[in-house]
Amino acid sequence: SIIDSSPCHKGKMGPHLTLGPFRFANHDCQPNCQILPIPDSIAYALCSIRPIQAGESLMVNYSIDGSYFQGKTCGCAMCNLTAPP
Repeated sequence: SIIDSSPCHKGKMGPHLTLGPFRFANHDCQPNCQILPIPDSIAYALCSIRPIQAGESLMVNYSIDGSYFQGKTCGCAMCNLTAPP
């Protein structure tokens, strides 16, 4: 579905002005969504890349090229896995 996130309809400025509905997506190194540009537009779409269960969080990879974390540890479930003994 399409979520209208026109900033002029949202009230005072804040993170939602830039991020729109993408502010609801959290980071994971194995995401279930991706953000894609819409051709011939300044808009973007949040698209699922695998089936998403009801109640499951929307997850995107904030750092496809590794630059987002720059020396910080990623806290996603994938990166917090420990190898079995």
